[in-house]
Amino acid sequence: MHVNYDHPVNWSHPLNQGRVVWYLNLPGWAGSRTQVDLCQRFPAVANGGWTGGVGSPLGGLGIGFDGSNDNLTVGNRAGLSVTGDLTIAAWIYPTASPSGTHFGIFTKGPIGTEITYSLVLINVSRAPRLARWNSGLGLAEVTSATSIALNTWTRVGVTVVGTTATFYLNGKAGTTGTTRNPAAANTASLEVGGSSNGNNFWYTGSLDDVSLWNRGLSASEMNDDYRLGLARYRTSPSPLNFVRPSALGSVSGVGLSRARLVNAGATGSLSRAAIVNAGGG
Repeated sequence: MHVNYDHPVNWSHPLNQGRVVWYLNLPGWAGSRTQVDLCQRFPAVANGGWTGGVGSPLGGLGIGFDGSNDNLTVGNRAGLSVTGDLTIAAWIYPTASPSGTHFGIFTKGPIGTEITYSLVLINVSRAPRLARWNSGLGLAEVTSATSIALNTWTRVGVTVVGTTATFYLNGKAGTTGTTRNPAAANTASLEVGGSSNGNNFWYTGSLDDVSLWNRGLSASEMNDDYRLGLARYRTSPSPLNFVRPSALGSVSGVGLSRARLVNAGATGSLSRAAIVNAGGG
């Protein structure tokens, strides 16, 4: 995977617009105590034993969690309390079902009260669930009708637009339901891969490519997000700096419907771009 943390994010790309955090484990980073946010805003601290996970669809190892005390804590930082429309997405690889009520995946707020957003896998079905809390209306939970397989990588996403939450599995829309919007803000730390609010909430397995947006992505954007992950962001010098090929035509006989152009310099000219055949459509 070609990633350069020092390379600026191409915020004009549709999939980067509204992106708040992006945690992507990289080859050689397994065991690091700091998980870098590719948006260069909110680095996460690894707690527990912290070892590498299983091989990720994105290359290298995923972020490993032992189901005992491993998680990433980000803290309570300005910009993380996304109380309105949002999107959460992550590649997940559970290796066990929750022994308690659920596994925490991506949570801002105590479980059961004042939850700004909480994406979990419930027991026993391992179905994704989104919880949000509003002081006037209380707690609302939306649960996917589809279970997540063990020992298999799945791209799990959920969007909130207005009061409608929509789950996406591997880029395809599924269960919808009514959620809270706005949700309550709180002072809790953002936690990834488990919650310190109870031992039953620790996640067992691997995660990778975990993102939060402060807007609800469209169905086509959720599919793009899934397909780019499968393509391992094969861009240079950074997966954070890419533009849609459809806007650029074709170059030297390479159909850009099968390639991505990545601005490698200060301008968008093709002479300063890397052309990478990503395959697929």
